[in-house]
Amino acid sequence: STPRVKHISVTVPGAPKMKLALLSDAHLGIGVSLNRLDKALKRLEAEQPDALLVLGDIFEYGPNRSAYAQRLAQLHTPLGAYGVFGNHEYYVGYENSKNFFKEAGFTLLENDSAQMPNGVTVAGVKDVHTAHVSAAEVQQLLARTDASKPLIYLSHTPLYAEEAAASGADLMFSGHTHNGQIFPFNYLVRLQFPRVYGLFDVAQMKFYITSGLFYWGIPLRFLAPAEIPIIEVNK
Repeated sequence: STPRVKHISVTVPGAPKMKLALLSDAHLGIGVSLNRLDKALKRLEAEQPDALLVLGDIFEYGPNRSAYAQRLAQLHTPLGAYGVFGNHEYYVGYENSKNFFKEAGFTLLENDSAQMPNGVTVAGVKDVHTAHVSAAEVQQLLARTDASKPLIYLSHTPLYAEEAAASGADLMFSGHTHNGQIFPFNYLVRLQFPRVYGLFDVAQMKFYITSGLFYWGIPLRFLAPAEIPIIEVNK
């Protein structure tokens, strides 16, 4: 089925009002047709988000890679599109993945940050597990940002939330877990990650983990629906 749109409202003192769309764990390619992607993106476009935040694991193996990238590039978000790699971007080839992000119009964040036109900072890390990113590196990255500006932190893998919160992040977004994808695998995922899905308060920071846009492997989800999260900040 086409992923559902899920609205999540959060309050961030000092941040401008904005609507953020999250795109994660699409695993496009042989397992997910271009037509299926198009249907999902039409639902996302109908929400008219201000910015797109990409959380990795976007394209897998398969032909017509450019066609998928070009469809993603058609998304209009006035504040831009910013993203990080997941583990699968490394599996399918680092340079291939960089080219895909570039063609899709995503600003790739690899242990660095960018400034939105509205003054909000977006920082992102390489995949924590695959690129062996440490908690100290996360803290160093966030410490380099302007503390006077609202800060969004992107990490494909939902780890180091406490460190991000302590380093001044106002919002953190992750994917990777698929919320288990097929119940009751979400209980197994909890053995690896303290947080698997949903909205969490970590000190002063709001942390949302999405179940992802589609699926990995077999085309099946059970009691862990796919979603298009729309984060409404200071609605």
